[in-house]
Amino acid sequence: MDVVIGLGEVGCNIAQKFADYSQYDVHYIDSEKRKLDNFLYITPRASHEEYEQKTRLKNVFFKSMKGHVLFVVSGGSTISGASLRILEKVRHLPTSILYIKPDSGHLSSTEVLHDRATFGILQQYTRSAIFERMYVIDNARLESIIADAPVMGFYDRLNELIVSTIHMVNVCDNSKTVINTFSEPPKTARISTLGIVDTLAGEEKLFYDLTLPREKVYYYVINRDKLENEGGLLRTISQQVKEKSDENLRSSFGIYPTDYEEDYAYCLVHATLVQEENVEESV
Repeated sequence: MDVVIGLGEVGCNIAQKFADYSQYDVHYIDSEKRKLDNFLYITPRASHEEYEQKTRLKNVFFKSMKGHVLFVVSGGSTISGASLRILEKVRHLPTSILYIKPDSGHLSSTEVLHDRATFGILQQYTRSAIFERMYVIDNARLESIIADAPVMGFYDRLNELIVSTIHMVNVCDNSKTVINTFSEPPKTARISTLGIVDTLAGEEKLFYDLTLPREKVYYYVINRDKLENEGGLLRTISQQVKEKSDENLRSSFGIYPTDYEEDYAYCLVHATLVQEENVEESV
């Protein structure tokens, strides 16, 4: 993915983390003015519905965008009502959604409705292949993963975890493996999440609890010297991945050499089911 568009406070804060990497062309949209390059100010609106119906966007802001678009939004925000307006402007480009699902325990009743509506609509569009993929991130899960982080800068750490994980998966997708068992995921499996994996124990910490996942892809980034000299590593990784599979869930892996001293592993999980809806209605 080449272009990142962040909407609202959460979307813009996450997009700023992508700007730390040269591979991304980052843009920001908010109804609060920010001193950022590639920033578009939109008129504040009183409600989710008004953002959807009345938001006006300058075509010139989108004119230079090329490549794959990643649109970043938090569903509980009022400004998320402008999402489809913005996505319409980049409909000619392959587009994925990075959806930040807020902790419902921290939301008002109105914000819960915003999240429910935005989450459902964007999933339905993704499932219909209007968008290539929708990555779902649950803030409550991230908070449990970095629970030991200090209060100051806590959400900054959350955003770093999200962005560094996505970035490393992108790096792997554009790098050669030493060995892999990859295959094409089902074309209908477009609702996804990510996670980090303990390379020793194989324990994974997913960023969202997908219902009925169909495909898991593991990326092992291993020290080059270890790959050249340590016996049994392939067997260990193969066994870890095999244990994650069953008759309804296919798992695969790729091993990538690195000069980092530490090893890292990441997980990408795909589902066909629209999440948090009645299963019988969504299958």
